[in-house]
Amino acid sequence: EIEDAEEAEQEPEIVTVTPQADIVSLMRTLTTQELIHERLSSELAAVKNRSVRRVEWMLQGCARLLECRVGEAIDSPVFSAAGLERIQFHFYPRDTSATGTNSQPCGLYVSGPSRTSLKGMLWVGSTSRQFEHRYQRRGDTAGRGRFCLLEHQVDCSDCVTLAFDIGEVEADLPDQDGASLCLRDAR
Repeated sequence: EIEDAEEAEQEPEIVTVTPQADIVSLMRTLTTQELIHERLSSELAAVKNRSVRRVEWMLQGCARLLECRVGEAIDSPVFSAAGLERIQFHFYPRDTSATGTNSQPCGLYVSGPSRTSLKGMLWVGSTSRQFEHRYQRRGDTAGRGRFCLLEHQVDCSDCVTLAFDIGEVEADLPDQDGASLCLRDAR
C-alpha cells in the first residue's frame, strides 16, 4: 500500500517530442538574434568612438621585435575610431621586403572597412608619415614601408608607441536605390 501511495503522489514525467523542423527553426532564430546582437554592439562601439581621432598602441618588449624576420607582422586588436569599425594596425618590425642592408626599417600598415577613405598621420615613436588610402574591399591594407629604424624609436622601457592621427574620414553608404552617399567628416 505504501508503494502504491508513493506512485500516486509522483507526477508523471512529461516528455515533449519536438519535430526536427522546430529545432532547426529555433536554431536559426537564436543564430539570427546573436548575429543582430553582435552587429548592434559593433555599430554602437563605432558610434561611441566617433570622436576618437588618435589611436595609440604601445608595444612592449621591443628587444624581441628587433629579432623578427623580414615579413613577420604583429597585428593590433581590431578597434573603432572616427565612426568606423574594424580598423587594425599591422606592424612589421623589419618591413615586408629586405633592403639589402644591415639596418632594416620597420613598416606600419592599417586595414579598414571597405568603401571608406582615411587621411591622417601614422607614427612609430617620434617619427611620423602622411597616410591617405581608399579601402575598396574588405581586407585591404595600406600604410608605409621603410618607415624608420625601430631601434631608434624604442624608449628606455623597451617600448614603442604606434599611433594614427585621423584627420579625415570618408565613407560610402548605400541607400535604398543602390546609389551611394559620401559622408565627409573633417576636424
